[in-house]
Amino acid sequence: MMALAVTGLEVPASALDALSATQAENGGWSFDGSTDPAMADSNTTSMVVQALVAIGNAGHEVMAPALEFLESTITDDGAAYAPGAEADSNSTALVLQAMLETGGDTAGLEAALGTFQTDSGAYFYRAADPAENLFSTVQAIPAAAGAVLPILPEGDATLVAIHGLQAA
Repeated sequence: MMALAVTGLEVPASALDALSATQAENGGWSFDGSTDPAMADSNTTSMVVQALVAIGNAGHEVMAPALEFLESTITDDGAAYAPGAEADSNSTALVLQAMLETGGDTAGLEAALGTFQTDSGAYFYRAADPAENLFSTVQAIPAAAGAVLPILPEGDATLVAIHGLQAA
């Protein structure tokens, strides 16, 4: 969906139907398309939320339950992959981006994301493993900078022309 938004192509109704059909009862989505609420995760759900906004469907019926699910993953330590799990930098970054995109409360998530950053500027994945992690760092940087998905090169007017969205 994000790719279609960036290119200006219309997202087929069947894609939105598929999202509705694969949303779990708890409002989340899972990376493998399972509708089992125990399989729903914050990372996939955050990306779906950002995709819906990117294609101009921020008011779609799946959004409210999705945002409630994301709220259920947030702790004082950040956001977790699933409710009740340990917070991690990747999930915190993606949930932060979804909240930035939808106007949600981001202060706690912004502060929590900073706790995953090392003295070198890199990020680590979880408190249990404070080693610098390239994937965590790459995923955290856009969120720390306040950028949401899709991220476009500066000056790219594609999303501005299509949906009035701003490039990072």
